[in-house]
Amino acid sequence: MPKKKWTEEERKAFGEKMKAAREARKAKEVDESKQEASVANETVDALLRRIEQLEKERFFTPPVQQAVQAITKYSTLPQDWPNPCERLANEPALQEHAFKQNFTLKWEVGKVNYKKDGVNYTEPKFRIELWRWMRDPETQQLTTKQYRVHRATFFEDPDAAVQVASEKGIEIDDQFRKAFLDEMRYLRIRDWLMEIFYPQPAARPESVREEVVGNRLVRVLETSGYEPQVIAHDKLKI
Repeated sequence: MPKKKWTEEERKAFGEKMKAAREARKAKEVDESKQEASVANETVDALLRRIEQLEKERFFTPPVQQAVQAITKYSTLPQDWPNPCERLANEPALQEHAFKQNFTLKWEVGKVNYKKDGVNYTEPKFRIELWRWMRDPETQQLTTKQYRVHRATFFEDPDAAVQVASEKGIEIDDQFRKAFLDEMRYLRIRDWLMEIFYPQPAARPESVREEVVGNRLVRVLETSGYEPQVIAHDKLKI
């Protein structure tokens, strides 16, 4: 097909048409860009509104941690509690066992923590141990070795001691309170130690046997004391 020759008017008209198309396309791109910017701005505004809503709801405010109350009921410092070891070693009742030659005592003040009704408590814990020196099996001479015989752990309970004293009609003055509690604690530990060397004798079991009383054969019940006894019915049968 032979190439068409453009007239000057046709060429000018085509140029105007192309220019208009370019301007329209450019305007469309600008409009789309404005719309995108508007959408972007809307999104930021929405985020800000939402963040402000969360601020009103105290979302960003960290929850207030409820303070846990901690109470140290009694001192946990070792120097505040008398060491009973030397006094115990001098107890007269222990001298027949050559206590100082054969035994040693070890004393330790620690602490115990526990939680009750949402409150953390700290109290002292007393540990005492009885150790015995070992002897040479041939010469029976004391060696440098020792072994633990017994140990016990005690906790402070002053309220109970004061209450019992009060029930007996003894009022503990505040100035006298520490001395009283120190002495009560010592006696408690002493009782533990004495029980090791002088254990309570086991109660004699009840026994029933037959004896002749007043020319009659009867069953005799022997008890461990004069206190009233609860006797089973089968033991009363003759």
